[in-house]
Amino acid sequence: MEEIKIIGIGSSGISITNRLIKRNLKKVLYSVIAADKNLLELSSANEKLFIDNNMGGFAGNAKNAENATIKYQAEIKNLMSGSKCVVIISALGGGTGSGITPFVVKTAQEMNIPNFAIVINPFNFENEKHKNNAKDAINKIKTITDNLFILENQKIYEQTDNNSTLSESFEIIDDDIVEILNKLNG
Repeated sequence: MEEIKIIGIGSSGISITNRLIKRNLKKVLYSVIAADKNLLELSSANEKLFIDNNMGGFAGNAKNAENATIKYQAEIKNLMSGSKCVVIISALGGGTGSGITPFVVKTAQEMNIPNFAIVINPFNFENEKHKNNAKDAINKIKTITDNLFILENQKIYEQTDNNSTLSESFEIIDDDIVEILNKLNG
């Protein structure tokens, strides 16, 4: 049976995927991709793909992340094979999300699998490198994805009051993503 495949990329993608798994969504399978084995061990996803760059991460270098991911295209295709559609979730700004996400979206497009990218932009206070990485990734993704949903960390932060915890702020992101997934599942 074809199902929606959620692919969480990087630390934020894994965290969001773990929280979505706890919501017991129907007709959804979960995969995660990361360059940090320790992060993958924390994931409750059905499938996990380790992108090895021999450094334990990409330290904000999106180009290195993209280049390292190329040799894993067969494994990425395998993660998506047989899916009704693919929902790719990541936070942009760092190397992993900004470098791997466009490659995964492009691979889904090449496989003719309907795909939806849900990305989270950095906070306003984050450094220019993160903001530029995110902007570059969004520019790539929007030309190749079927649908791009951009969630703004800053707006979510501003929607919460001073008494809100970080977990409560993340629930707003999760609620937005669940709403998107419910629409996809009809």
